[in-house]
Amino acid sequence: MQNQIFNSLFKNYIIRSLIFKKVKNIHKNLKLAVYSWSVLVGKPKQLIAYDYVDALQYYWLDCKSDDHYHYRCYLFDRDIHCILQTAIKHDRLKAIQLMFEKSESARVQLLSLSCIKFAVELARFDIVAYMKSVINKSYYFKIIDYLHNVTLEKLDFYAAKQSENQKIVTIEDALQQRDFDTLQTNIKKGDFEKMGLFIKAVKLGVYDVADWLVERYCLQPPRIGLRLNANQETYLWLSSSKQKYQVAAADVDLACGGSSLDLVKFLYEKCRSFTYIALYNAFSNYRLDILKWLHEKGAIGGKPVQILSRQIPSDLPASRPLETVQWFHKNRTEGFSKEAFDTAARFSLDIVKFLHYNRTEGCTANAMSYAAINGQLETFQFLAANRTEGFYENTFDITCGRKHCLEMVKYLHANYPTATHCTKFAMNNAIRNRDLETVRFLNENRTEGCSDEALGYALENNDLEMVKYLDQHQLVKHELYDNKISTCLSKLDISNLDAIDWLLKNPRTDRSRLKVLAKTTKNEFVINFLKDYNFD
Repeated sequence: MQNQIFNSLFKNYIIRSLIFKKVKNIHKNLKLAVYSWSVLVGKPKQLIAYDYVDALQYYWLDCKSDDHYHYRCYLFDRDIHCILQTAIKHDRLKAIQLMFEKSESARVQLLSLSCIKFAVELARFDIVAYMKSVINKSYYFKIIDYLHNVTLEKLDFYAAKQSENQKIVTIEDALQQRDFDTLQTNIKKGDFEKMGLFIKAVKLGVYDVADWLVERYCLQPPRIGLRLNANQETYLWLSSSKQKYQVAAADVDLACGGSSLDLVKFLYEKCRSFTYIALYNAFSNYRLDILKWLHEKGAIGGKPVQILSRQIPSDLPASRPLETVQWFHKNRTEGFSKEAFDTAARFSLDIVKFLHYNRTEGCTANAMSYAAINGQLETFQFLAANRTEGFYENTFDITCGRKHCLEMVKYLHANYPTATHCTKFAMNNAIRNRDLETVRFLNENRTEGCSDEALGYALENNDLEMVKYLDQHQLVKHELYDNKISTCLSKLDISNLDAIDWLLKNPRTDRSRLKVLAKTTKNEFVINFLKDYNFD
């Protein structure tokens, strides 16, 4: 009963969309969280792979009432071979049945022999039996000839091969699950290369498997090299491992950018050396404890710090970059370049103030420009009040295309009316960034407008509100509508058509030109799309 209730609810489009959005938000950092529901229904292969066969039927096979029926049929027919293979690969017999029963693509029958061969190789014998029963007479005898030539021995081989393939997912799975039988089998077959497995094992942090590979296959204890994960777990592994791995100065250099001082000390004891790179790795990752240790060991840098990174490791407090800069200023002689000051303006007012009041290297016009395009209003104001380098003339244009920078755009507009060099690229950049608020501000307060390319950016983004705004305020010439439509058609997919659909139905669009395009173009993509708009 509960399953029936769930199925009835899940078939509701709105409820299913809400479920997908919720799951996507929960798993937004996972690689699997790729598709929203509105995007997924536009990808028949993914619908089959995720076993949404009912959605495949609704959106792709029973879609005569859809506004883009001809276009959907064209896309489905174009990709039918891959769609059928996906269904066979994932053993979706119901999807195969629906495609043979409902699809209007003649290629379903045409591709039947190659699909049966693929199904046999994957031991999908229920799919083979079904396809054989519904094959068109013109292809039937070819199918029968092929099946007669498939011996029982071959069928047993394919079945065994498929059973074996189901056990082996990926190299990463075998390593992480510590599936030693699978690893040995594939090493013996030559599918897995031993040293490559060792590298992957170290990267994945399955250190016991790395030791097992070295011991089991008598590998020469390899150098850890730049594959090293410079953390405490790596230190615990190396310090307790029976294997004597080779260590070089480059390993110490790399470890200095990591989170484990214990690891740095351990590696240093093995080779007693490091290079100037160690110092800069530690600094650029704000590893102050390692920096102090290197200083005690007499580390020599030789050149000023060039860049201050705004990527602060998650295990460090937000104050650590400033603390590192202050320590380096007090204890080292290498100093800081102008570029270091410039790059600090991207993210830290405190560091900018410290460098301004305590160092003499200064900065360039990049500092104010970087502060502006990164939305650092207080930093921009401080530099304007205390320094004379100024900023570059294209700063306003670039800032308009950056996220969360509307306040900075307003500030530049209000306070630098003559120094701010604004062009059409300002609004273009905001349109490309889907930032309607910035576009609205520019349109209401400035006169530069946008270029003819702006409409194309909005259409490619499927930004319906932006397209409506451009049309309402006549920011793009109406006679360009058909040109931009035809240019953008081949760049869109079935889940991304709201904006172009609205523009095609707009009375200002010159349909006569599109009628000519529909009759003269050789692009199948465009031909089938325009069929649904009666461009006869």
